[in-house]
Amino acid sequence: MSSTITPIGTGLNEALEVARKVAPTDCYVLLTGETGTGKEVIAKYIHHHSERRGKKFVGLNCTAIAKDLIESELFGHEKNAFTGANSMRIGKFEYADKGTLFLDEIAEMPLDFQVKLLRVISEKQFERVGGNTPIDTNTRLIFATNKNIQKEIDEKRFREDLYYRINVVNIHLPPLRERTQDIPPLTDHFLKSYAKEYNKIPEDTPNDKIHIVTYSPEPEIKNDDNFYIHISQQLRDRLLIHDWDGNVRALENYMAQVCIFLDKNNDHNHIVNTESIEGESLEVQPDFEKTRAELRLQLENGMSDEQIGELLGDVASIRTLSDTQLRRLYLNDFYTRNGSDIGKTAETFGLQPNEVTQILKL
Repeated sequence: MSSTITPIGTGLNEALEVARKVAPTDCYVLLTGETGTGKEVIAKYIHHHSERRGKKFVGLNCTAIAKDLIESELFGHEKNAFTGANSMRIGKFEYADKGTLFLDEIAEMPLDFQVKLLRVISEKQFERVGGNTPIDTNTRLIFATNKNIQKEIDEKRFREDLYYRINVVNIHLPPLRERTQDIPPLTDHFLKSYAKEYNKIPEDTPNDKIHIVTYSPEPEIKNDDNFYIHISQQLRDRLLIHDWDGNVRALENYMAQVCIFLDKNNDHNHIVNTESIEGESLEVQPDFEKTRAELRLQLENGMSDEQIGELLGDVASIRTLSDTQLRRLYLNDFYTRNGSDIGKTAETFGLQPNEVTQILKL
């Protein structure tokens, strides 16, 4: 499923627009963002929209290879180059020749090997381990990391000169909690895909014949030749306010589980049942322990941007607020709704009255 771009709404429009522009070129691209935000999907998107789309796309996660084997993995090795090298073996660079090589978690690459990679980027040549014959390479390189590269450079774990070579174009993928508008279309996409993959719906069914229906309080069973997956409004709301630390990958895994346990009403109607699902907990946190997403949703429903601006100054939208600012707003909301009672506010949130005064800047 990861070989295509899913219909993810507007949250990645900016990233996709940059990806479309760089795809026809061979410039180096550095994809940044948290784990699970879709960096490999964007890398494949660039490949499939490039002149190299008819050639191989090869991916390598730098964390999956032992440090003393990464050179052999990328450059290959000659026979008898080291103990156990019983035959010549080509590496990822040769295998991906004229195609695209995606190096994920590039910040985990050993520092001593970074020098060799820099040489390949500069000279377009490499040598197999145990060999001395230069091999030309014509491979497009795309890199990705979930780390702060500048911090890695400052702490001497990543070469600054390599960073400047690979960071020709940077595409940052925001976490799912910052693009909650993408959760409904992603949810629907994964429901349709996994319902077919797990044989709940015939695999050859066109997606336009599968309808995701939101219900409250009870599902309305349909009687026609289309297929329907019924999902409650309550679950929709919970999906929106969940933090999704694993981002799109976590949402996908959750919806895959949902499809395993779909309740079958009849051949054309299935109802989402989350009672048997393990893993991600969508329970709402109480009081001041509410998640960032829950606070944002609650405050968006009850406060205008003008009101937020009065409290915090020039803030364009509640979606741009830090955790500290969100909690201050939440505290202020409770304080205002309870007659500006500092004592009650302090007791409710386990604070001292002077702390409430300090937080609210009264």
